[in-house]
Amino acid sequence: MVRLLPLIRLSSRRLSEAFGMRAGRTYAIGISVSYALLLLLLPASTEARTAGLVLSEALRAASWAVAGFGALSAARDLSARDQNDGVVSLAGASGYRERDVVFSHWAAGALRIAFWLFVPFAALALFAGLRFSTPRSLVWACGWLGLALVYAPLLGVTASTLSRAAARLFPSHGRTALLVLVFVPHLLRLSFPGLPSLPAAFDGLLERGNELIQRLSWA
Repeated sequence: MVRLLPLIRLSSRRLSEAFGMRAGRTYAIGISVSYALLLLLLPASTEARTAGLVLSEALRAASWAVAGFGALSAARDLSARDQNDGVVSLAGASGYRERDVVFSHWAAGALRIAFWLFVPFAALALFAGLRFSTPRSLVWACGWLGLALVYAPLLGVTASTLSRAAARLFPSHGRTALLVLVFVPHLLRLSFPGLPSLPAAFDGLLERGNELIQRLSWA
């Protein structure tokens, strides 16, 4: 794994230049700034549950932006692009195999999505803890940091896995395949509430995490 780090860094740098990744990064920062301004408008006596809902909505919005745009950027035939740009030949000359390049695409997508989902939200959570500066609110903020530390990598791995699977199965229509995989089950939930969908699963994780943080911080 360590020997693949230079290749993963190269794939990450190339992926970061894609429009979707840049858009997701911009949205993530903008969402955190917007919700920080909202927290400033709340009185210092605001209940933890209300502030928790603000953070939950911020993380939910950032999830759609970062994972959505990021996954669409990664749901392309990156191997063909690397072949055309000479990256595959360069990797081969450096002792890497083709499967190493494929793995670096997946790892780069997961890392970039997780990073840009976690970092702006972490700044927002710390700001919220300082905004309602009591010992319990700081514990509460740390609880949100802990949740994001689990949530962001999990979403990053899931989004990257789906995007790479869609790109490998449908090289010419990876983005369309990804949209079908994610949105069709989610839309069908309107008629069949018991049908599983990834957006609903991550929404449920946020809700349960919010409830757990409130209980632990104000027990």
